[in-house]
Amino acid sequence: MNTAETAAKTLEILREILPRARTVVSLVDLSSPVTGFYSAEVARAAKLLSLSFQTIALKSSGNLDAALPELSRLRPQAALVQPTLGLRAAEMLLTHGVPAVSPSATLAPSALITYSADLSDIYRIAAGYVDRILKGARPAELPVQQPTKFELVINHRTSRALGIDFPASIVARADRAIE
Repeated sequence: MNTAETAAKTLEILREILPRARTVVSLVDLSSPVTGFYSAEVARAAKLLSLSFQTIALKSSGNLDAALPELSRLRPQAALVQPTLGLRAAEMLLTHGVPAVSPSATLAPSALITYSADLSDIYRIAAGYVDRILKGARPAELPVQQPTKFELVINHRTSRALGIDFPASIVARADRAIE
């Protein structure tokens, strides 16, 4: 499962937490080569979830302030943050009262939730590749492996700051909670 697919799953989880949310924005990083595919997958998921969905495209992660006028105009109930924009994007959204969600655990310290591949699983897969290559396997002949373990992180500190209560079903499913 790639980041675009985990972003779609993140929107599903967001819908469980904020069932009345109608307007969600996606902050995307135009400097990232995967933005086109990522945006298309996220837009498709938002449509399936009946969310009013707008994309705010930023030239780079250093250009976050450019999103503020559009955030003010749209007044979204939540924002999906592309991982390449980094933790600063989630912090900025929190400052403006907008819950951030992301398919990257690196944003967990400020995001309401993150849903992403488990890093220990990714490292295990990478170690397997290294082992096989060191034993003589040709990298071009190795199969592509996807992560099989995913992690839902919920942030109680952010939920309290935004006045959002997590449903019991989300708390029970969380792999990790930030208090």
